[in-house]
This record gives sequence, C-alpha cells and structure tokens, in this order.
Amino acid sequence: MKTIDRLSERFTSSVVQAGTIALFRKCLYAFLFFRTITLLPAANEFWGPGSYLPFYYRQSSFLLKLLNPLQSEAFHAYYLFFAIAQLALIAISFFVKKRQRLLCAGIYFFTAALHHKMAAIENGGEQLAMILLFFLLLMNENGTGMLNSTVTNFAFLAARVQLVFVYFVAGITKLKGVHWIDGTALHYVFATDEY
Repeated sequence: MKTIDRLSERFTSSVVQAGTIALFRKCLYAFLFFRTITLLPAANEFWGPGSYLPFYYRQSSFLLKLLNPLQSEAFHAYYLFFAIAQLALIAISFFVKKRQRLLCAGIYFFTAALHHKMAAIENGGEQLAMILLFFLLLMNENGTGMLNSTVTNFAFLAARVQLVFVYFVAGITKLKGVHWIDGTALHYVFATDEY
C-alpha cells in the first residue's frame, strides 16, 4: 500500500520531469520545423493542386475530413497556408512559455493536415512523430495543480513506453530477419553515400 501511495504522490504532486519534457518538446518541434522547411521547395508536388500523391484516406467520416483538409479540392490552393501556419506556431512556441497545449493543438492540426496529404509516402518516423505530438497535447510542463501534474506525468510516461515499444518490436523483427542476421541489411545501409 505504501508503494501505491508513493507512486500516487509522485504522479500527482508535481510535474516530475519538466526539464526533460521541455527539451523533448523543442526537439520534436525542431524536427517538424526542419522537415517542413526541406519540403517547401517542392510543396506543390507534395501538398498542392499539382500533387502527384493519391488520396490516402477515402473515408467520409467527419473526423477524417477535419484532419485532412488538404484532401478536399476546396483547400488545395491554400497548401502554403498550412505549411506556414505550422512553421509560425512552432516558432512562437519556442518563445512563449504559456499556452503550450493550445499551441501544440494548432501545431498538431497543421502537421496532421500536411502529414495526411503525404500519407502514401510517409514512413514510420513520421507516424511516430504524430503519435508523440499527440502525447505532447496532454503535457504542460509549466502548469500547476494536481490534474495538470497527473495528466502530464502519465502522458510523458506513455510517450516513453511508446518509444520503447517501437524500438523493442523493431529489434525483435530484425532478429527474425535473415538479412539483418547475415549482415546484408547493414551492408546496404553503409553502402549508401548519405550514411
């Protein structure tokens, strides 16, 4: 019973890893910022009316329509607005300490719109970034109060568990694969000039 009381006290009294959460937030936002910046020269091909990418989400649910505005022809011409809004909110979040959840909600919306438009060519890294961005919606390292501390601490724990689980499954999968065991996959990675 004492262990449960200590855990309860730890998760509800204050934000346990506030500095780590702030660093995590900045790193994830920096990744999203530079990713969007690198895609801007070919923005029309990825997000705009000239996009070669097929519509990935064809369901007509309200939530998917809300998170996929760039799938609608009405928004095709405004693709740069979504990219610039995402970049602007990320830049603002580096200078504003308050209202991080509200800023994160905006960043999540614009990132999801851009991400879902490119879903046909996205990889696991972008999927993981979207999951971690969702967990960031629940974190507020600068907030006070028992509810804020509890939600923030559990969201941070869930993000860490998610990350561990992804790498654990990737490691197990690689151990089962022939190409990782015999070194062929590593050879292909090291033969790539970028690496």
